[in-house]
Amino acid sequence: MAKNDTGFVEASRITLTVHQDIEAEVGPILKEIGVKNVFVENARCVRQKMVRRFLGLPGLKVELSDSPNQIFRFSVSRQAASGIACRLIEQLGLQTPGRGSVFTQDLLEMSGAGVGEHEIPAPKFERLLEDLILITGIQNKSASGQTLFKVALRLGVGVPVVCAGIGTGIRDRLGLLRITISPEKELVYLMVPRHDASGLQRLLIEEGHLDRPGGGFIYQTPIRVGMVDPLIRIGRQEHAQPAA
Repeated sequence: MAKNDTGFVEASRITLTVHQDIEAEVGPILKEIGVKNVFVENARCVRQKMVRRFLGLPGLKVELSDSPNQIFRFSVSRQAASGIACRLIEQLGLQTPGRGSVFTQDLLEMSGAGVGEHEIPAPKFERLLEDLILITGIQNKSASGQTLFKVALRLGVGVPVVCAGIGTGIRDRLGLLRITISPEKELVYLMVPRHDASGLQRLLIEEGHLDRPGGGFIYQTPIRVGMVDPLIRIGRQEHAQPAA
């Protein structure tokens, strides 16, 4: 267990998001790896659903489709993080679009009680990407702008994962500039390429009205490695597909 000069433990946090149908498979794998402490959170993935128009009219209509998901967060030793992520991808079948995603982030822990030593090989996985950023948006449910996950889907930048939250700050209790701010929040997580992150964040701020009083917050955090769920649309696709 590596420690720096301040006594903090150098660790990595793994965030695993899986569809509700396979969440029962996660526990035995984490137990076999030796993970002691796991934070579990209910979430939903929002995707576009392509359906035919009423009365057989030409073209397709876009609807939103929510699927229940579970988020598992836990800390592991930094040197074992990539290997554990690859093992989760392989054993949970995350190569199949729609089953989930996983990413790791380097951090420092004060106690390191939940980190432990994991002797996990680090196999190479062709879809484990390094050049990623996690954009996190916190928006009031009653916000006047478009919801962030709708903006993200329209831009086609990835599959947003949405969680519910409650604001506890003084602005949520008293309001800001005589504007009533609902304590109910939506937390939107979005993995994007690093070179697109700043531009996408600006678009999310503008179209989600996050730059207005009470609009919400948005920020970026680095990802060490991760695998993105590519299933943005369900149903018939509008883009060209290669011939069999």
